[in-house]
Amino acid sequence: MLMGHHDPGGGLIWAFNATTLERQPLQFGLMSRQYGVFALHHSSDDCLWVGGDMRRTRGGQWMGGFARMCEPEAFDNTPPAAPAGAAAELTGSTVELTWGPGGGDVDVRGHLVHDNYQYLGWVGQGRNNFEHEIEPASRHRYQVRAQDGAGNNSDPTPMIVVDPSTGDDAPPTTPEDLEVEMVAGDAVLNWEPATDDTRVAGYLVHDNWDYVAFVSNGTSFRLPDIEPGSTHRFQVRAQDGAGNNSSPTPLVRLEP
Repeated sequence: MLMGHHDPGGGLIWAFNATTLERQPLQFGLMSRQYGVFALHHSSDDCLWVGGDMRRTRGGQWMGGFARMCEPEAFDNTPPAAPAGAAAELTGSTVELTWGPGGGDVDVRGHLVHDNYQYLGWVGQGRNNFEHEIEPASRHRYQVRAQDGAGNNSDPTPMIVVDPSTGDDAPPTTPEDLEVEMVAGDAVLNWEPATDDTRVAGYLVHDNWDYVAFVSNGTSFRLPDIEPGSTHRFQVRAQDGAGNNSSPTPLVRLEP
């Protein structure tokens, strides 16, 4: 450690070696104003600690109190290896996902679980399984990623498909009473709900025999910006969780 003071006349910092007590100048290049007692310490992690009141430098930096100067740490941007042997087992309405260790030579702090390409949950270090409650006749596509301490994610595992509705080939009933009206330049469709032996996942809307949209919530749809003088022929089909489609509704014609 070196201890000393700033000489306002010479513009130098005079330091004293703590072992030999020899005075020696340090070329810090301080201006001859506002100085104070300071200390320098080279720590075992190769950092230089500076303490005191060195308020003015030629670069305008103030180093009052304590400052620590170190070499920047190496940035970790290497992802871990993907988990191995991912599998899924369905028991009743519970899916249990399991996987083997991944990471390679990188420490893994946990795993991210995804379902149908959406984040589902986090599994911390030391666990290699995850349970998920699902609805009947629903289809799920699971993947797992490893994550290291720096936040790097591995590639996903191969996709694991769980489909408890396999074997369901019965389509839902056809929606009834399709109606279409013009509202502020938009075509607004409404219909009565369909039924199914498991569940209705949603409705497919067609305009002039072309697919337009999938409605998963409700029994209405709004198609914006209908051009005057155009002709539209609307139909709606119901779809269940296994992907079976109903027969289409009768055509409803719209000519604004």
